[in-house]
Parts: sequence; structure tokens; C-alpha cells
Amino acid sequence: LTLLDAKRLTKEQVTFARWIAQTMQGGLGFTLNLFLPPLTRGGGRRPEGFRRRKPPLPPLSGWKLTQLHYAVVDSNATRRQKYLLKLAKKVLARGQQVLILIPENVLLAGWQAVLPKSLAVHPHLVIGTQNKLFAPWQSLGLIIIDEAAYETHKQWDRYPRLDTRDGARKLAEIHDCSLLYSSSFSSVGLEHEISTGGVVKLEAKNHTLAARLVSSSFQDRKRRYLIPHEALTMLRSWLKKKEHVFILFNRTDKSRVMKVLRAEFPQQDWSGLIGTTAAFKDVVPTGVDRAMLLLPELSLRYPDFRSAERTRGLVHRLQQLLPARRKVVLVTRDQRLVEERLALPGRAFMAAERKDRKRLSYPPFVDMVKLTFQATSEKKAHNKALKAREEIESRYHPRGGNGKPKLLCNGPFADLKPPRGKKYESHLLLRGDLEQLTPLYDGLKADIVDLSPERIL
Repeated sequence: LTLLDAKRLTKEQVTFARWIAQTMQGGLGFTLNLFLPPLTRGGGRRPEGFRRRKPPLPPLSGWKLTQLHYAVVDSNATRRQKYLLKLAKKVLARGQQVLILIPENVLLAGWQAVLPKSLAVHPHLVIGTQNKLFAPWQSLGLIIIDEAAYETHKQWDRYPRLDTRDGARKLAEIHDCSLLYSSSFSSVGLEHEISTGGVVKLEAKNHTLAARLVSSSFQDRKRRYLIPHEALTMLRSWLKKKEHVFILFNRTDKSRVMKVLRAEFPQQDWSGLIGTTAAFKDVVPTGVDRAMLLLPELSLRYPDFRSAERTRGLVHRLQQLLPARRKVVLVTRDQRLVEERLALPGRAFMAAERKDRKRLSYPPFVDMVKLTFQATSEKKAHNKALKAREEIESRYHPRGGNGKPKLLCNGPFADLKPPRGKKYESHLLLRGDLEQLTPLYDGLKADIVDLSPERIL
């Protein structure tokens, strides 16, 4: 308590930290470290000239919005941002704080471009990524999750592996404030919340996918061309006109693709012109003249129930980079699969996805937690996961217990990727209501606990 008092963590911060530590099965002390200012983390020495911060301000005036969740879907980012800032002004005028969460730092420039001077320096308006959830909020009135359909809201590579959307929902619950989902395109989860009344739609100006399909011809398949001749002809025309081209090939190993492109265009420098989703940070600020998604069927076939939705999301993001009325070019060797999953109208796709996920008990109808157990051999990792499953089932089926929560447990199963160094991994996948799932895996000493996992395999 002395430590917490010295570093001035608020009651709400401690409550939030306890939820993260319990859900992700991390140490509370380590989790609290997320909430500390950078200069005080880890108990290191303060640099010379450091001045102790003044005590926090007293709570602001106590006006609150209704506790409903809202949604604004508009493909025009500038128009959507201006609309959200009007809502933010109303909250700020009543003396409350507003938090705008963005999935990627590159999107900050777009917000700065539309911020009026009065808001650009307003002390109660904060725009930032996931780490802003851990700030010492005193009178939080509104949380806006910008581009709520972006998968990059999920932190997947380090503790606490928190999805910003999950964290924002919990923070809104702790502070009893409103939550607003903002996006340029909708998602299955958001459509589900709107249809069930959990979210009220304020604005909806969504657009359909604008894409042109280029598939392999008979001659392309006969000669085993990786990239169809028609797509290479289009590229040649664009480059001749000196247009800014971006090719999205969402695989880390692009050696085969680069071999084809260098053979066809030996004088062309391809650095920055082809990349994975990580390259969005480089092309978002400037936009592009032409965009091409290479072999989308590779993403569609990935063994995850969200593969089709994520691939459609990639097409939407590419479309945002283009001038108006330009289409994303989809280059495929499996025309039938791409047409079935990507050519389907938005509403029809959302309805079909919700129907399938409800039947199979997948999010957004349930919460999902992945437990990972690591060991020096595949057998040891499997046995650790198997023992954990037996313990979960014993907790789920107590003697004479009634009113048991609905639980679905899959596993143990190994990962598709190779082991991390000398560590082999085995997983359990739990589905159900999070509040009922957490006690079932509490204390099982899983090496990784991942709420809303970025991938299943």
C-alpha cells in the first residue's frame, strides 16, 4: 500500500490491473507496472533534474452520458472524425475526459489534421494507442475506439496480450462511462452487438467492397505462372505511367514472388512497393494510386474462423488508400473461392458469418481464451495441457453441482508453427462466458493466457 500511495495509482487503476492479472494470469505487481509512468517503472534511479509530479487533480464535475455503447460506421475517415469530435466537445464542455484509442500510431496524423486548435491543446482529450488505457483517469466520460474493426488493436506478442477493445469495455465499466465504436467498415462482432441492442448505431455510411478480380488463365495454369499474365500487364502499365503502386502479399516469405517480379521488371526497385500488413504504416500517410492484393486465397484458407472476415478487412484497408472510384485488384489462382467469400455483399456476408459462428459457438456469441503450456519436449507440453484440462473438467463438473456454466474446451493441440527455440507448445481453447471461464483456469500455471487470441493455431 505504501508503494501504491507513493506512485499515486488510482483506485480505478488498481481495479483494472486486478482484472488484467486475474484474466491473463499474470502477477499483480508486474501488471501494476503497466500503469506507472515510464520514469518510475522498475524502481530505477530518477535522472538528474527530474522533478516530482504534483499530486493529481481532484475529480472533475460529475456529469455522465447514458451507459449505452454506440457505433459510428463511415468509410470517409475525415467526415467520421469530425463527427466524433463534435460528440467529444459535448463531453468536454461538461468537464469530463475523452479518450480516443487508435490501433496504430500512423493514424494519429489523420486525427491531428482535423483537430481544431481548441482541442489540439485540450488537457482532457487524449488520443493514443493501447497504453493510454492505463492512465490515471479521474472523470472519464467517453471512450472512442477508432477503426474498431482493425485487427491491430490486439497485442499478441507480449504480456498482457490485451485486445484494446476488451480493455476499453472493461475500463468503461470501471469508470461507468460511455463507449463508442468508430470504424470505416463494420465487423461481425459490431454487427452482432447492434442487432442484439448492445450497441446503438448513431451513423452508418458504409461502402461495399470495390474490387476487380484477375484470375489465372488456362495458359497461366499450364505454365504454372505464380502471377497471371494479365496482372503483370497491368503492373507494367502502371509503372510506365509512374503511378505509386502497392502490392500486398500477406506472407513473410515473398522470395518466389520477388523472383517473378525481378525477372519481369529487372530495372524496377521493388523496395516499399510490396509487403505485408506491416507495410501499411509506410503507405497510409501518402496513399497510393494503385493497390493489388496478391493471392488472397492464402489468407482465406488459413485455419481460423475469422479468416474470411480478416481478408475482407484487408481489401477495405487497401481501398482506403486509393483515390475515389479506384478498385483494388485481387490477383488469384482460385477464382471460385475468392468470389464466394469476397464478392458476397456486406450484409449477406455478415448474416452468413453470424449464423455459422452461432452454430459453432464462436465469438461474438461467446468469449474465447487460449491457454498455452510450454515444455522442452512435445510430449511434456502435451501432458501439461492434458493435466490442465482434467483439472478444468473437475472444476466444471463438481459433485452434485447445479447451474454449471456452458463450457466448450478443445485440446490439447500442438501449434502449426515450429517450437520457440527449445520450447514446445500445447494449447487448450476455452469458450464460454469470461466471468465463468476465469475461475476454471485460475492457478493452472499456464505459460500464456490469451483472451480473444489473435490466432487459434
